[in-house]
Amino acid sequence: MATLLMLLLMTMLSLLAGPAAATAVVTHPRDDSRHRPPPLASITIPIRPPTLPLVPTVRLGPGAAADIVMEPAELRLSLDAAALGAVAFAAAANGTNSAGGGGSGRSLEVTFTTPRYLVPGGSCPDSLQPPAIILDAVCDTFGLRVHNDLPFQGVITCPAVPGVNAPQFVNGPHDLEWTNIHTHGLKVDPGAVSLDNICEPGQPTAGFPNGATPSLSDYYCNGNVSSNQICKLFGDNVLANGRPLAGGATQHDYAYPGVAPGGAVLSYTYPLGPVVPGVGWYHPHQHGSVGIQTPTAAAPLIVPESWLPGGLSELYQPARDSTRAECSRLTDILRSQPLETSTRLQFNGLWFRKTPDGGLDDDTIPFLGLAPGGEFVSPLLYDVLPNGTAVPRFTNTAGRDWGLVNGAFQPTISITEKTYARWQLLNTMTMKWLDLTIQQVDEKDGSLKPADCDFFLLARDGVPLPVIPRKLRSNPTPPAGGRRPCSPPRDERRGYGPHHSRRLSTRDGHDDGHDGHDDDDGHGDGHERGAVSDLILGPANRADVLLKCNKPGTYVLASGAGPFHTNFNACKATHCECFGDPPANGATALPANNLYGGRELSAAVLAVVEVKRRFRGVPPQPDFQDGVCRSQLQKFPYLDYAAFPQPPVEQCFSFMNEMGGGFCSINSQLFPTATAFVQQGTQQVWTLRDITFHPFHLHETPVRFARLPACATSVTNNWAVGDWLDSILLPVCQTGCPWPDAGSGGGLCGSPVNVCDEMEVQWLASMFNMPSVPGRPDLCDEKAAAGAGARPRPRPPPPTCEQRFSVFHCHILPHEDEGCIWPVNCHRWHEARQDDAPQPAQLASVASPAAAGGSSNASLP
Repeated sequence: MATLLMLLLMTMLSLLAGPAAATAVVTHPRDDSRHRPPPLASITIPIRPPTLPLVPTVRLGPGAAADIVMEPAELRLSLDAAALGAVAFAAAANGTNSAGGGGSGRSLEVTFTTPRYLVPGGSCPDSLQPPAIILDAVCDTFGLRVHNDLPFQGVITCPAVPGVNAPQFVNGPHDLEWTNIHTHGLKVDPGAVSLDNICEPGQPTAGFPNGATPSLSDYYCNGNVSSNQICKLFGDNVLANGRPLAGGATQHDYAYPGVAPGGAVLSYTYPLGPVVPGVGWYHPHQHGSVGIQTPTAAAPLIVPESWLPGGLSELYQPARDSTRAECSRLTDILRSQPLETSTRLQFNGLWFRKTPDGGLDDDTIPFLGLAPGGEFVSPLLYDVLPNGTAVPRFTNTAGRDWGLVNGAFQPTISITEKTYARWQLLNTMTMKWLDLTIQQVDEKDGSLKPADCDFFLLARDGVPLPVIPRKLRSNPTPPAGGRRPCSPPRDERRGYGPHHSRRLSTRDGHDDGHDGHDDDDGHGDGHERGAVSDLILGPANRADVLLKCNKPGTYVLASGAGPFHTNFNACKATHCECFGDPPANGATALPANNLYGGRELSAAVLAVVEVKRRFRGVPPQPDFQDGVCRSQLQKFPYLDYAAFPQPPVEQCFSFMNEMGGGFCSINSQLFPTATAFVQQGTQQVWTLRDITFHPFHLHETPVRFARLPACATSVTNNWAVGDWLDSILLPVCQTGCPWPDAGSGGGLCGSPVNVCDEMEVQWLASMFNMPSVPGRPDLCDEKAAAGAGARPRPRPPPPTCEQRFSVFHCHILPHEDEGCIWPVNCHRWHEARQDDAPQPAQLASVASPAAAGGSSNASLP
């Protein structure tokens, strides 16, 4: 289904571009040896390195900025016989399960050119992993300057100009070399005051040198015009475009001789108020290219605990008098392993799976690069012949997906037995989900069994849990007389035959009326005998955990060996698979990560975990009970939900559709045909549907779980009411809900369909012209009063009508490119109110596709 839709999009875009579209891109001069510049950066991915590669760091103080260069690099992954082991190599090289990819007879490999982030002075040129940016700029500003050194390619409407004689926006993969940047994990101004691509002071071409400002036609379509532009932007503006490089004095062979050097620079300035310490991340967010750029261009963004005026005691207090000593023990561990120096694990997904006939699987990187068609295919992945044929520049003998950790394949992580290790896990995979467990691999037959290890959850998506820690437990099989199981039995779920073919799981699981409500202590179900400690991460999710393993030995960090798996009756597309499970769409190739120990395992090995013995005389660290410390989230106004303005504004958004789990739309509309309206200064309560298959992500703010469905809370405590996230996926509901063969519903919140995975979230729509809630001192004021280095913040301007445009979307990033994204108009009224401002709409009772959203008449605080 997804392939059919993509082909339809490609046809529509080619018709839109017209027959003159081929003139929009200048042919790359690859045959002039006299002017040939140095080669591209060449990166060989480390295979099973003996230690975990460290994520480098860049610290930004008040007012400081980091330069981030988006450039092409050649990437190579190769598993030879020595790395695979004789058994796995023989099976893989003979094409047993390589999806038509086969083997070269010597190795399984992928070699391709890809966008990557390079931070001068902060990252290693021969490594894929960009640095973590640590923000020592809370209560001030910081900057990111994004240099686009990808090869110039005109936009897909060329020679027509977007917004002039062509649509401002099109959907589907396109403009693959244009870029910008987005930050997760910050409560920050969206910046954009319009949906248009504009640089300050107000047009796309602002920031070129005097006398060198191009026409809009040249700006979008002419590779013979320099891209030497500094586009100034404010806040987290993802609607601005960064023009690709068109210049001669560069370090790669995509430059045009005779043209002044320089790719466009997007110079972002972010105001940063009192934000809770935590781990976010940054990645490209150009509509049309986000799905193809993000897999190899993403990195952590960290707000350190050290900025708090009172340190960790400012953030955590004993939950009860009886837990005072245990809370102190926990915070001592956290002080010894602070956010900015604890172990970081970043998961990247490289999508190169082939279909059984050797073709491109849906949403693979080569498929996305080919999708625009004609001269608009990715110049990094394809050469276009004079007859219009796109010839691959990449090799893919493996025909499999790859999961990397910190830019390496299956590295080894060392920890100490019965001692807590603090891990920050970041899932930058653009689709699929992870069910992470620590497993022991049987050397005789390759079978997996859970190790004696436990995850203790501290925070999700950069926000601490209401109380910490939470010992993670999942148990899909209920006790006798309890609920029906929410996961098929192993023999039905996996069904491996000689060629690792799978059987379809049986449909089961129905809503039993459980209301899904837990208290703020966050103790969900799933503590029955036989429960497994697993960590579920959807795309864009982060987790702050303590890991403790009780027995020395060699284990693996695996996805697909835990209690939850892909439901092949409900999920029939690539994006909703559990990474490590068999494909859901008829393909047969398991990820390369399933190759381990000389065998092809039933789960994906992301890393090896070496548990070493304690030194003699070092006592073991006992387990924590749940909830020994209470997080002081009320000190951050955007997290103090009890003080949110009343009444709340209720809206409903559904990702459901009549085309099954493969296609995505919001209330049956695609970008930019609808807008959600939000009044600044209001509390928003949003009902969300179909977050089983399509992860919801709202920019610039986390949201609080106000209500969760029973299909999630009855089988795991990975989530609980009161948790805060900015990206939400509940994949366990694939088997905890009934999903009719005809699809998941009519697409609207008012559609007559039994919604099993419905949930509610609440969040504060901040007033962006004010640094804090009026009349309420915050931690930045406390920091300034203590003389802790914060500069006095400027007085806020008088209230004016200053709208902002944010977005929310499905964080299956190819779906964002396809149009599963809505703008959010964050508007503000004058004191006298505006008669023409949008009025509230209760979408839960509205069946019209035109119903987009509402705003409130509630008074501003």
